[in-house]
Amino acid sequence: MFEAGSPTVDHILNGPDRSSGTNPPLMCLPHIVLLPIPRTHIQALLGIALLTAAPSAAQPGVLDPSFNTTGYTLFPSGLPHYADMDVALAANGDLYVCATTVLAGNLRIEVAHLFADGTLDTGFGTDGFTYIGQGFETRATDIAIAPDGGILIAGYTLIQDFNDGFICKLLPTGPLDQDFGDSGVKIVDTGSDEKFYALLSEPGGRIVTAGAIADADGFFMRFDANGMADPGFGLNGLARCPVFEEPDFLVGLGALPDGGYVGCGLVFPDSSQLGMLARVDAEGGFVPGFGSGGAVMLTLPGTALLNIAGVAVGSDAFYIGGGAFISPTERDMVIAKFNLDGTPFTSYGEAGVVRIDLNPNESVRGIALQNGRVVVCGESGDGGFSATPDFTVARLTGSGALDVSFGTAPGYTTSLISGFGTWPFDLGLMPDGRIVLAGGFGTVGAQGFAAARYLSDGLFASVDYPSAPAAGLRPFPQPSTDGLFHLRTDTRIPAGTPLRVLDHTGRVVLEQRSTGLEPGSSALLDARALAAGSYRLHIGPAVFGSPLVIAR
Repeated sequence: MFEAGSPTVDHILNGPDRSSGTNPPLMCLPHIVLLPIPRTHIQALLGIALLTAAPSAAQPGVLDPSFNTTGYTLFPSGLPHYADMDVALAANGDLYVCATTVLAGNLRIEVAHLFADGTLDTGFGTDGFTYIGQGFETRATDIAIAPDGGILIAGYTLIQDFNDGFICKLLPTGPLDQDFGDSGVKIVDTGSDEKFYALLSEPGGRIVTAGAIADADGFFMRFDANGMADPGFGLNGLARCPVFEEPDFLVGLGALPDGGYVGCGLVFPDSSQLGMLARVDAEGGFVPGFGSGGAVMLTLPGTALLNIAGVAVGSDAFYIGGGAFISPTERDMVIAKFNLDGTPFTSYGEAGVVRIDLNPNESVRGIALQNGRVVVCGESGDGGFSATPDFTVARLTGSGALDVSFGTAPGYTTSLISGFGTWPFDLGLMPDGRIVLAGGFGTVGAQGFAAARYLSDGLFASVDYPSAPAAGLRPFPQPSTDGLFHLRTDTRIPAGTPLRVLDHTGRVVLEQRSTGLEPGSSALLDARALAAGSYRLHIGPAVFGSPLVIAR
């Protein structure tokens, strides 16, 4: 699809490296064609804006004014919503959010698409919303972007006597992808009660879920890109936690470098409620050295554990977030760090646990890692039935202290978005580090989605992303662990059009030329010559580019 150009233009711009008396070696890739671009031509192609209009750094953790001018947006659908709402971020900065709503007396999945500037895509589904479901109830619990740009949603559905695991796949414009599962839907029925609570989309197209069977055992399940159970994982694609006699279930899911997975959730011994972690290898076998036979119970501070929201995977540890009642009327955010064998990471916070107390009423609802620092979101406000909680985002240092460089208050920001109540339930990180929160709001006569975006560190902290048609290409995966990106185009790209990868200084570090692409087709961008970091992919002389993140 593309002819490769120079993996670096240092040699072209600055001449040979004479400090050692030799020219620097160029990394050789298949079919490399060096393009001797004159310095003046490069400057003309990049444009003055790229080289001289780099944004100034802004305070990380404050609302991003390039998102709907206020940093947040509300989209009332006029329908009542249930608690769980989730967000997935496309490579170009667009947002897809899902929730469970009541439609014509039945519970249905509701999905909306927001452009990167915070506006609703009214061409998505019907007037911006797509509704999916069957039977009496169909609930959404998690959402992800597939490598081909499709939208995956997991949850469960009640058709007869028991719940069944439910996965569907939408095309980027909103309708069901008829090539996935059974006309866009995959139902999992083992003869018991199955619920999917968490979802992963892997770079090769495989889909991984975690949840509970009969509200008694947590489980992992893996599928291929078409929704067929993976026979090489567990038993017919399903790995059921065999460790605890007590009921347990998994609500969070993370991928591990060894090809395995870690899940987090709750276990209920002796009428109490504890957190849990479970770990399986790439074939779905529970790891013997992890806790007791692949799972471990977690003791966290507080009079009673309220919830476990999710897990974030670091290079040397797992992080989980949730909430705990510190007194009968007060609850706090809780973040805990664990070694890869499931034991507490005792040098983090106090004996491996951090508690955040901002107001009488808060809990972690979403968790992610950003350059070794934990980012969490949740509601914060007064307690009681009449409370009006607000969006809250916080960031911790590597030792577990609030990061004083982040937020409007030292380490956090609380945003008053709705006069009645706003509840964030999920967060995502854009490739440039900006933080997106998604949830719901309720006011008199209006209910619907709420989303907010917060600035982060770095040169691109306040640069707006174009929508997908403007960007032209959607790079997947994000990040890439090997430097290979699949590019899917929404528009025609003529043969000979240059595609340039720029580093954070605006310098061209890789160039390829299109051999001609039609809408809906895809190609491969080979960026294996580049070091780990954040880059921008520009088409022709475009001023804006799509993000590329390489994480080796």
